[in-house]
Amino acid sequence: VQLSELARKQAGSAEVREFAERMIADHSKANAELMAIAKQKGMTLPKELSTEHRAPLQSLQSKNDLLYTSPNP
Repeated sequence: VQLSELARKQAGSAEVREFAERMIADHSKANAELMAIAKQKGMTLPKELSTEHRAPLQSLQSKNDLLYTSPNP
């Protein structure tokens, strides 16, 4: 979700922004459902990204140029 938020912010095209918004909506919904299931089962899920997953996000956040121009390679 955080990578999609970054993509939406730094997108070079409306198509990429729209795709990022869909990803945010879909994955936020899935995360909420997962949290509800975990709560029912008495489990606690992490609220933050692990260091392993945070590093690439931080690397991309430090870039000021438009990184995302097309949702397809």
